[in-house]
Amino acid sequence: FHYSPAFDVKPVDTTGAGDIFHAAFAFALLRGDVRGDDLPQILEFSCAAAGLACMGVGARGGIAPLDRILGMIRDGRRLPATFSKQQLEAAAAAK
Repeated sequence: FHYSPAFDVKPVDTTGAGDIFHAAFAFALLRGDVRGDDLPQILEFSCAAAGLACMGVGARGGIAPLDRILGMIRDGRRLPATFSKQQLEAAAAAK
């Protein structure tokens, strides 16, 4: 399991956030400068893109450029983690 706490954003519209998450995940995976074993970084990138998408109106209104996504990763505040490391490890072991 890989877990990334959500970025603390003020959502306006969550339409398309899941689509943006998946597109960002594919982009980061296929880009080539992120190795496959860097899934936590890919997940963080996807969460940042989806969080920013929630700050715009409509499915395409919050699509952020790459520099803004990287800025969110660098400077964005996170919400508290929902799951502890121990809970995630227990879930992985039960799988």
